[in-house]
Amino acid sequence: MGSRNTRQREYVFDCLKNNADRHLTIQEIENILKKNSRSVGITTIYRHLNKLVELNKVKKFKLENQNSACYQYVSEYGSQKQYFHLICSKCAGTMHFQNEKLNSIFREINENYDFNIDYPKSIFYGVCKQCVNKNF
Repeated sequence: MGSRNTRQREYVFDCLKNNADRHLTIQEIENILKKNSRSVGITTIYRHLNKLVELNKVKKFKLENQNSACYQYVSEYGSQKQYFHLICSKCAGTMHFQNEKLNSIFREINENYDFNIDYPKSIFYGVCKQCVNKNF
């Protein structure tokens, strides 16, 4: 039994590591694992994610007005890519993106104003292309 849990935790961890360039919800992790013939139940995924967060191998993000959390791999050097979030005010769809200009602005604020911006909470609200197209 312990071996099975370890193997399943490895599957979950590898899934996040192989998708380190983005945040994944538990549902996305489950879908990726199924697609790769690695069947792991939702409850087991939750349990292993909680343990991986506790071990600082994975970072958990909870965005405002979102029901589900997102998870991201943390490298062995303790870093992960910094993402900004776009949330559609119509359909609540979430997109993650990186932008070096925004990173530069945030670094400048952190350095010049003795203020640490919380990247995971950097959210931009608007209307996604699909919702804009629906209104025309």
